[in-house]
Amino acid sequence: MTQRYVIHLPIVANDLPAVPRLALVVGRWLLVLPHTEPGGTTVSAEDGQNLRHWVSCDAPMPGRPDE
Repeated sequence: MTQRYVIHLPIVANDLPAVPRLALVVGRWLLVLPHTEPGGTTVSAEDGQNLRHWVSCDAPMPGRPDE
């Protein structure tokens, strides 16, 4: 089994309706990096980060190698 690690990168928005849109934009922008998987994007309240909400599905992106 290959060990994988996840980097959690906090990005803050003050407007609840803007949070999913901002998360999608950041996820799509990060596609320039080969090891990102924006399909796993979640959002949470700053003081409740254990409760995460999916922004998009967790399906692997087309053309990405399986690990």
